[in-house]
Amino acid sequence: MPRSANLPPPPSNSGARLRRALAVALLALLPGLASLAQAAPLYRYTYTGLPYSQGDGSTYGGGNTAGSFLSAEITSRTPLTAGLGNLIGTPGLSFRMWDDNSDFTYEKTVAPYLTLLPQSVLDEYEANPSEDIYLIYPDFPYTLVVPPYHFEASIIFAELDASGVPVAWELSLQLITYDPDRLDPYTHGLYSSNWAGAWLEPQADTNTAGGRAGADTFGASFNNPGSWQLTVLDVQALPEPASSTLLLGGLAALAVMRKRRRPGQP
Repeated sequence: MPRSANLPPPPSNSGARLRRALAVALLALLPGLASLAQAAPLYRYTYTGLPYSQGDGSTYGGGNTAGSFLSAEITSRTPLTAGLGNLIGTPGLSFRMWDDNSDFTYEKTVAPYLTLLPQSVLDEYEANPSEDIYLIYPDFPYTLVVPPYHFEASIIFAELDASGVPVAWELSLQLITYDPDRLDPYTHGLYSSNWAGAWLEPQADTNTAGGRAGADTFGASFNNPGSWQLTVLDVQALPEPASSTLLLGGLAALAVMRKRRRPGQP
């Protein structure tokens, strides 16, 4: 029998062709995935008010003086628009206000809310009805859940100029804290407005001079021109998690294909 009859058949090139095709496809995807990490604009609005002694109805307390400044910084992924709606819920927005005595950064927190009492409490009342239950739970069969604190904030740009800079505004950032030994919450906040239609009631209710119990250091400045700046920043955006996973998976596949090549195979 000829010697050549004992030789194994030549290996098929279909596997190699498939690996090459996968490698080419993955390499073609890399520029598209890299482009996902492109620069994205971030809009920063910076406000510096004149001293509290400048403007109408200015109030200050708790360490501030007539010469104290009120400042704010707002950053957003999208340019903010003029209108009478509160902009605090804009996705990707951050809000900070400060003066010589206070510095608050808004965070989304839980306000007090009512929830149904546990079934065990309801069962006990069914078995032993008593009017005293309303002393313990005034909202029976609900109870009030009070968090340690929560923020209340308002950003209104009533009017913008042609460059998108606020020319009529209302800013309010309050931290409401709860003490179990007090009947009323403790309000600590800052307020600024030069907008004639602004809602002035919070200032009247909560500034130290107004005398509401539990309120302190409510810096407020009305009809205070101050100055705004709008800066557009280029921030490097990270790729979406799915894109990152695809990229890493592609690189891992290339590594596995390289390992599976037999010695001497091109």
